Amino acid sequence: MGKRTAMTDREAQAAKPGAWLWDGNVSGFGLRVTPGGVKTFMFRYRVNGVQKFAKIGRYGENPGEKSVKDARDQAKVWAGMVANGKDPMGAREAETLTDLADFYLKDYAPARGLKPITVKAAEIVLKPMLATMGGKRVSEITPADIRRAHSEAKTRKVRPVSAKAARAAARAKAKGEVIPLSPPPAPTIHQANRLLVVLSKMFSLAIEQGWRTDNPCRGVSKYKISRRERYFAEDEIGQLLAACDAYPNQNAANAIRLLLYTGARLNEALKAEWSQFDLEGSVWEKPSAHTKTKIVHRVPLSGPVHQLLSDMREANSVGRFVFPGASSAEPGKEPVERPRADLKRPWAQICKAAGIKNARRHDLRRTTASLMASAGDDRQTIGRVLGHTQAATTDSYVSVFQHAQAAAVKRVGERMAELRAAAPAGKVVPLRAADGDAASA
Repeated sequence: MGKRTAMTDREAQAAKPGAWLWDGNVSGFGLRVTPGGVKTFMFRYRVNGVQKFAKIGRYGENPGEKSVKDARDQAKVWAGMVANGKDPMGAREAETLTDLADFYLKDYAPARGLKPITVKAAEIVLKPMLATMGGKRVSEITPADIRRAHSEAKTRKVRPVSAKAARAAARAKAKGEVIPLSPPPAPTIHQANRLLVVLSKMFSLAIEQGWRTDNPCRGVSKYKISRRERYFAEDEIGQLLAACDAYPNQNAANAIRLLLYTGARLNEALKAEWSQFDLEGSVWEKPSAHTKTKIVHRVPLSGPVHQLLSDMREANSVGRFVFPGASSAEPGKEPVERPRADLKRPWAQICKAAGIKNARRHDLRRTTASLMASAGDDRQTIGRVLGHTQAATTDSYVSVFQHAQAAAVKRVGERMAELRAAAPAGKVVPLRAADGDAASA
């Protein structure tokens, strides 16, 4: 008997009354068809030696019904819970908003493979709301509650650094230690909108679990965000690279150079391993686990990048990571190599040395895209280099340098003048001035 394959919508549609159709992708996920023809997705699992069945929902395209993909995603979540020793049916006891948040963060997120940084960001934006509304029943949360939390997430005040924390930092400094004094980041429109996205997903899960029948986030609109168009002018690029040359930590400076030369995302660069680079073929193959789109991304390397990486590899011929960080080791065990965690301090110091203000690390990526656009490269090519899957995403990154705009306007003006000079003067018909024009002359 051949290996079962993933269930498809075509198979679900063709399933006959009385049949069971099992998925070959997620163990225990199946479709039951009653003798009357009603099709229901089920999840079969075993907890403490007892086999159980959990109803996922009816198959179909009507409101409240599920596609094969949606049902399989739910089965994956429950399979992850079972693997962690939890009973999916027992999880249907959540009553408060805090219970729902715990289910989202501790059960759903790990089962769906959400990145730790994504889960941490969700915890941060949820914390203030849970402090005030965490004890409220999930079924009692209203659109007004969501709207209020959304507004507060944008305007909430940030407590300044306390005198006690300042004294502790001073004592640490005297000992040669460093304790960051910066307060938590101020609330922003981005954080408020992120809260709305997280809450909307949480209440979608609540509907699936049968804890309520509607999503109170519907009707609450995100705040409009002005698109950031900051990129480095050509003189700033030169100043930035000169500051990189003078920076004492060349490992960090090389990371900034790689970001600028390739347009890579920060994590793609910091987590890069030498095995991803084919220096002979001048290609960087980023694994799907490192890219935002979860797709393998192959990008050619320019001459300067090839030279940069060759010099780095010659200086470090045995390391695993291109930008190694501090290694960690447990007693009696070999040290574990780790990549560099961040570039916050080097970036701030290099920008200061270059005299560049209002700059973010992500502006390097926007600068790379704008350089390509100013050189005449099309949007599709730029999108491929940046690893985008949507043309609209590329458009949000691309600006055209002033000199390229001026050259384009100059070319248009010169062409207009050529066309005007080529037009036969005899074919121009004189116009009689209108009465109103004559009166005003």
